[in-house]
This record gives sequence, structure tokens and C-alpha cells, in this order.
Amino acid sequence: QILREVTVSSRQAIGLEPWGRMRVEYDGLEPGLPWIQKNAAMLGIPPDDLYHGVAGVLDYLRRRRILWDAEFTMFSRYWMDGDKEVQQSFLPQMGSPVGTKLSRDPSEKAGLVLQWFSSRGDTVIRQIAKKWKVPDDGIELFLTGLFEFLVDRKLLVPATLKGSKDKPLSGLSGVYQVDADRLRLQSNQGIWRCKSCRRRVTRRPPMGACVAWRCKGEVEFLPEDQDNYDLQLLDQIYSMIRPAEHTAMVPPDERERLENLFKGESDVINTFVCTPTLELGVDIGQLDAVLMRNVPPLPANYWQRAGRAGRRHRMAVDVTYCRPVSHDRAYFNDPPKLLAGRVDPPAFNLRNELMIRKHVHATVITRLHQYTRDTMRTLAEREAISDVLNDCLPDRITPYLFDNRLLRLAPFDLSPLQRLIENNVDDLCAFVQLVFQQGWPEQDSSVTTPELLRLHVTSMVAELEQVIDRLRNRLKWATDQMNRLAKLRELYGSLEPEDDALSRRCDSIVKRFKGTQRPGSNAAEGYDDVNTYGVLAAEGFLPGYGLEVGSVIGTAEIPYWRDGSMTFSLPRPPSVALREYVPGNLIYANGNRFTPRRFHLELGELAKDVPAFEVSVQRRALKQIALNASPAGLGAQVIQAISVCDVELVHQSNISDEEELRLQLGVAVYGVELDQHNGGDAYHW
Repeated sequence: QILREVTVSSRQAIGLEPWGRMRVEYDGLEPGLPWIQKNAAMLGIPPDDLYHGVAGVLDYLRRRRILWDAEFTMFSRYWMDGDKEVQQSFLPQMGSPVGTKLSRDPSEKAGLVLQWFSSRGDTVIRQIAKKWKVPDDGIELFLTGLFEFLVDRKLLVPATLKGSKDKPLSGLSGVYQVDADRLRLQSNQGIWRCKSCRRRVTRRPPMGACVAWRCKGEVEFLPEDQDNYDLQLLDQIYSMIRPAEHTAMVPPDERERLENLFKGESDVINTFVCTPTLELGVDIGQLDAVLMRNVPPLPANYWQRAGRAGRRHRMAVDVTYCRPVSHDRAYFNDPPKLLAGRVDPPAFNLRNELMIRKHVHATVITRLHQYTRDTMRTLAEREAISDVLNDCLPDRITPYLFDNRLLRLAPFDLSPLQRLIENNVDDLCAFVQLVFQQGWPEQDSSVTTPELLRLHVTSMVAELEQVIDRLRNRLKWATDQMNRLAKLRELYGSLEPEDDALSRRCDSIVKRFKGTQRPGSNAAEGYDDVNTYGVLAAEGFLPGYGLEVGSVIGTAEIPYWRDGSMTFSLPRPPSVALREYVPGNLIYANGNRFTPRRFHLELGELAKDVPAFEVSVQRRALKQIALNASPAGLGAQVIQAISVCDVELVHQSNISDEEELRLQLGVAVYGVELDQHNGGDAYHW
């Protein structure tokens, strides 16, 4: 952490050096050294000024991360996303290592070597020498002497730049870096800032000339600003915030542990950064303030969130930030509309065909079970219906995937259930119509016509087959991974820690589907259990409690060095998964960053014809065409598609404080127009 602090970029405004609280001195560099005395006299400046100028050159190199750390070679090698130091946020994404030398060879990459002078043009250090009034015809001689002086004083030491595999980079030699062992950190007060480019340094350069690239400004001393928030925070005038995430992405047992810490007397966690998970049903008690990052959508949401603080006769502060959008501006201009607004009861869109389809399925299952108790049917008929229901809708999903404890090779046979529905389709449709006629609003009856309800009834088995196919696909992926990892184990004798964790997780998936493993306390209902109706509700076939969370599952795993290789699921509706689970995107969840890496394609998807689309970005239009067809529109592209499917989220790193803006890939979602849309009204009173 100290080495990261002393390599803060000169463009960065946050840090001990930019604040003027720390200055770096160099052991072995003194104003009384013969080289400094001689050249100071030649330039006609005091030795102290040249001393600070030379130290400023070392500052420039150091803050470019040209720093030799003999123990860890932190700034002398490439670091990859998968390296532990990056994943644990000990190191940021630093790019390529850099060394310095007098002049770069033509074969050496410019991004790896910072040269002091060049035959092709100017350099930063050459400009610095000009600002010190070194004659043009003597600059190269002066810089050569300065370089040799720093090498002789062992302030610059030979460095070997290496790749991510810890092997020296080819075609690179004779580079140097500033020796980190020569750094001495001293307290400081105030900074020198350029009047032109605003660059900040902790020492006055010779002639007062700014050392920035092609800047002709002069520096001026700025004392500390007593109202500077960063300095006040550094001096501990404020209480520190110790935040934790409280969202649905945090596993239940971890979320409960955080809540207990937050409610307790200690200051281990004194701030929650939360989504609506904390809006209802959680009594914190001693909560003093609520900050809302935007105006809630409705008065009911506002009062639920604001009401988390100030309970049990306590005073509280509620602050709401308003974004520059019409919704927030409208309430900002007239707050009583939000404070005294009408709180409406929850409402549902009764024209939602997906919701209706789920309830039709539940109604049909209810009616089929009633047949088993219908005395108008013979005993043999009732027993036959009961057998079909027990076979096709078992208590657990295990029979869908296994046959006598062996993996089921052929798809599960649902034809008995299909025949049962076909033989009783008229009665089932009449029963479903009767259910939906009871209190269903007339204005929403367009989605409950006899024809549409009959379609939902007759297509019920086909949709159940799709759900079972998704489950088989997850099981197939797990077994394929286990077979692949078993070959690696046989070849190498053991697995890497990440592969070993993946093997255990796949084995857990198989055991769970097989019904031989009990779900843990942090298991999600439906996705992590094997009860048939719970799974069918989670997969969107039957209605469930609350709103749909999604049938596309992203599985994230925090590596073994964090919380014991914790795994959790992030289910998403297909429309959301289409935008989030894009290759290369970053998913921020549970204090960590993940990227979608391994996609669970549907069974046989690679073998069958995959649809292709002609996409016109300019017109925001698409149409399905043959894969080998040429685009008809000007500027259009033909893109091969895959279906939205489950995905493995590979761990990238912890969420770092250095990342001010979160990465989110831009995704264009195009659809097929069905009807005209005239837009809507902006919020106004």
C-alpha cells in the first residue's frame, strides 16, 4: 500500500502527495554533492535549487511507476486479471511495466522504455533541462552526466522487466528504475501548483518553471486550505464510514450476519449501501440517517425508505438527492407532492399473458388432481390419472433427470400427461374459464378469451418440456465439467485451486438434482431445491411468491482465498440477462467484480442451425435471414446469434475504491415492432 501511495500519478488529485501532506526524499541525494555543486555553479542557480530539481526528476520517474521493488518487483512485470494480487485489490490494473534509459533502441517498444533524449523529437526530461536554462548544445551532455550521477549514487538501478509468467521481456536491455529502498517519506505542509496547467508538486523546481509536458507556466506556493474536506478527513475530524453492501445479491446468511453487526453496538459496520431489500420488514432501531440517491418512484416508496430511520422516538435526518430528470425535478420543485402524496395499494397488470399462463398451468394441475377424487369416474380411471400425475409431476425433479439413480439419456416422457390433457381438454378449458370469469375486470378480458385460455391449456406440456430441458442442460453442463476436470486430474495428478472448487461445485449440482444433498441455509428456494413445484415456480412455469426474479442463472464464485470459496446465484429474467450477461461485461455483486465467461448452451445448439440476423445500427432495425446471406441494407451486418442461457461468472477482483466509474458495456437491445408507440408524458404538475 505504501508503494502504491508513492506512485500516485501526477494527474491524480487524491493522495498524500497531491494534498501536500507528504514529500519523498532520496537517500544519497544531497545539495553538497560535487556534481550538484559544479552544475549549479554552471547554471548560475543555488545548489539547493538544483538539488530539488534532480529530486523532481526522480519524482517524475517514480510517479510514472518506474520504481524498482527488489522484494516483489511490483512495478517491473505484467499483472493479469487472474493474479491474486489484482483480485484481492492489492494492485490496480497497471498496464505494462516501464523502465528508463538515456536513449531507446529502435527495436524497443515505446510503451516499455522512457527515454531521456531522442533523435526524433523532444522528451519531457529534455524539456526540463531547457527550463533549467541548460544551453541547447549542451543538453545531451548534461543529461548524460545527470543519468550517470544517479546511477553512480545507486538512485537508479538496473531493472529486468518481466512478463506475466515471470520471464524477462525479449528485445529489452539496459533499462533502469528508481530504487524504492532509497525513498524516505517526510511530512509536509502545502504544495507548489502551476499557474497555467494546475499541476501539483511538493518541491519548487529550479527557476520556478513547471515541469509538465510543454507547459510554460510558473509554480506558486499554496498553503493548506483549512476547509479542505480531504485534509479534515485525514485529520480525523469526521467519523469514518464503514460501509457494507445489503442487496439481494448478498447470500441470506451473509446478509443476516451483516445486519447483526450493523444493529450492534460496535462500529465494525455503521453504513449500509442497499437496494429496496431494506425497504420493508427490517427494523434497524438506532438508525440516524437515510440518504436516497434518487427520488423514489412513489410516495409509498419514499415513506418506506425514510421510515427506516428515526424509529423508537429517535430524531433522524433524511436526505434525498435529485437527478436531472423530469421525475426528480418535479418532486424537487414541489416536495409536498411526495410527502403528502397518495399511497396507492399494490396493482398488477392483468393483461400480462405470462402471469395468466402460469395461473392456467396451476389451475389445470388443480383440476387434474380433482379427477383423482371424482366419484363420477371409475376406480380404475382415478387410479390411472393418479399414476400419470405421480409419474409426470413427481414430488421431486429427480425422476426428470435420473432413471434408477442413473443419468437419464433420453428426454423424460410426458406423453401420458399430454394424452390426459387431450382426453379432458373441454372440461379443463371450461374449468379454467370459470376460474378467470370470477371477478376478472371486463376491460382486461382481451387476454382471457376462451381461445387464448385453450391455447395455454393445450401448450402446457410443451412448456413443461422446455423447463425440463433447461434442467437437463444444467445437469449436462455439470457432468461435462466433471469429466473434463477428471481428465485433468488424471493427467496432472491434482487440480488448480480454482478447478478444484469448480469440481466440488459441479459435484454439488449433480447431488442436488439427484436429491442426495440437503440444501444449505443460504440456498435459494426453487433454484437450489429439488421440490418440483418450487422449481417449476422458480423457472416461470407456475406462479410463485413475489415478482419473477428470472429463469437465466448466472453462477458466481468468490475464490477459495475469500470466505471459503463461496458460491451464489444471480438469477435474471431473459430481458435483463440479455443486457448484463454479455461477454466482457463486468458484474458488480457482493463486494466483488465478475465477468461472464462460460455459457451453458442449450443441448445440441452447436450442431443445429443457429439463427442469424441482419442488424442495422443506424436504423436500429433487425430482421432474421439465412446465415450465409448477404446484408440487403447499406451499412448492415449479419450477426450469428445464440440463445440467452445460464452463464458462469468468473471472479475478476474486489470492488476497489480506485474505480470511480463502474464498467458497463454498451448494449443495444433491438426488437420487432408490433404496434405503434407514441411515447409518454414527462412528469410535471
